[in-house]
Amino acid sequence: MSADTTNQEEFSFTDAKEVAGYDRWKQERAAALEKLARSIGLPLRHRVEVWLRGNIRLTGRLTLREEQLFVRPEKDPRLELVVDNVPFTPGEIESCVRLDDPPPGAPTPPH
Repeated sequence: MSADTTNQEEFSFTDAKEVAGYDRWKQERAAALEKLARSIGLPLRHRVEVWLRGNIRLTGRLTLREEQLFVRPEKDPRLELVVDNVPFTPGEIESCVRLDDPPPGAPTPPH
């Protein structure tokens, strides 16, 4: 039994309308992530130092555990975050401090 592929349609991702639509979706998703970050009061996609219950310290980029295709604007009790490959929920956070990277070429402060 042979597969007939002559009628199989292909997706064309080179169409300008499709590219514009995808770019618009990415912009809307980024805006939704920013809104979510503001609503939960955490600096998503930035470098942070997080202290969790149990005296656990994490340093790294704060991200959602699972990248969501569609970001819900309301607070989600199942929301999971990740820093340094360690998953946790917002309820486990004792403190979270954003660690801003200095601008390129800026002198670094002495330690």
